[in-house]
Amino acid sequence: MVYAFGAASVKLSIFPFGYQVGSWVKWAKNQIVPDRSSVPSDASAQDTYSENFSSLLFDFDIEWLAADFDDSYGAIVPLSRTRLLYVSQTGEVYNKDIGTGALEKLSIPSLTLNSEPFVLFTLTNNLTSAAAAFGIKDAVLVKGANLSETLVVSGTYFDQSKNCVILKVFAYNLTEDGSDWRTIYQSTPCIDKFDGMPSWGAGLAIAGDTSVFLSVGDVLHDGVNHRDLISEDGSDYGKVFLIDFVDNTVSRHSTGHRNPQGIINTKSGNVLAVEHGPEGGDELNRIHQGKHYGWPVRTFGVNYGDWVWPLNEMNGSHEGYEQPLMSWTPAIGPSDLTEITSQDSPWKNDIIISGMRAKSLFRLKLNDNGINFIEKIEIGRRIRKIEFLEGRVFLKDQITGEIGFFDVN
Repeated sequence: MVYAFGAASVKLSIFPFGYQVGSWVKWAKNQIVPDRSSVPSDASAQDTYSENFSSLLFDFDIEWLAADFDDSYGAIVPLSRTRLLYVSQTGEVYNKDIGTGALEKLSIPSLTLNSEPFVLFTLTNNLTSAAAAFGIKDAVLVKGANLSETLVVSGTYFDQSKNCVILKVFAYNLTEDGSDWRTIYQSTPCIDKFDGMPSWGAGLAIAGDTSVFLSVGDVLHDGVNHRDLISEDGSDYGKVFLIDFVDNTVSRHSTGHRNPQGIINTKSGNVLAVEHGPEGGDELNRIHQGKHYGWPVRTFGVNYGDWVWPLNEMNGSHEGYEQPLMSWTPAIGPSDLTEITSQDSPWKNDIIISGMRAKSLFRLKLNDNGINFIEKIEIGRRIRKIEFLEGRVFLKDQITGEIGFFDVN
């Protein structure tokens, strides 16, 4: 925001990750990693309610289920209209019945993230804000040949020997007896500056029968806040990767990204990602193999509390690099996106983006030339995750931890 005083003006800005305040408060309330062992295997949430909203084409009711956990992050994977997998922020996997609210912990080992040692480390070193953004970020269910089903999960991991954090991707074969979690990716180098914890990216999208796309953020290592790890040889940050969990191969797909938290592979084969900019400059990108998307030397945004982005020699320009399909200023805080694949829906083939800062959903129509329609639907909530399956949109609220859903058919 800008305040004018006579002939002079002063630009003020909220702390860049101010949207984390709500989750920090929740963390401070608990002080320790939540104990999931006390959750009954068939726990059922009793409180449900609905909220009505209007879009251009129809009204809809979002049905909200009471939160099972106080998670700011975590992942949801719809299995049907009435059932989903819930991967908690601390790495446990549950089956959630949307109809009854019942929650059942699956007989899958909890993921080892070293969450509790990290919380204790942040307490000891007065870094408590970092703990709120630690843990599971995203998950997808990959259905392959011979009816195989592999759950792929991304999350941060604390290396206790070095007191630093990396991003890991884990795979679990749900159809194989005696299966266990496998680490199929881990980022390098290990990050020991924790003010960029919300900027891991960590979005997952199904790429094929045995592969996924992974988006990795810069964790504020952008050449201004900390050293530039996007441009540094051997660094994984600010990239999109293609990971094959059968061949155990990892290849770089694109670079020049800041904080791409949501990524999808549409039915037409377009890989789309939403990306947080600095102050302004949030982006929707069509991801092409081998392309550079500009960060940290190009952005339509500026540094927090300033009029420029220091590394952009063409301030306010994206020239010379892959252009975004759309860039938002003021920022909307894009956290995730999904595609409406139902052909009997008024929203058929549309892309829905969740904007946390805008507390809105954005409905977009894409064509070969770009975007020709955007509808903003204000819902008054900070939506962290959004998924679609069988005519139903599923949501996860960052602040309350509630899961919601509504029909678009």
